[in-house]
Amino acid sequence: MWAKLPPHKHILPIYGMADNFGPLPSLVLPWAENGTLNSYLSSQAAPPPIDRRTTLVSTWMIHL
Repeated sequence: MWAKLPPHKHILPIYGMADNFGPLPSLVLPWAENGTLNSYLSSQAAPPPIDRRTTLVSTWMIHL
């Protein structure tokens, strides 16, 4: 399903999968300059405001 979605500026394309990185398969994605979502959010002084998070999540859900 994911591979058939049209491009979206807030969703990275999946290039493939890889094994042997832990107990579960890993997704191969393009390089993200700010790292993982968790590392990016933890580097910020405060999380994004709730209205911004709600807008992003609703945009992603509509895209799916």
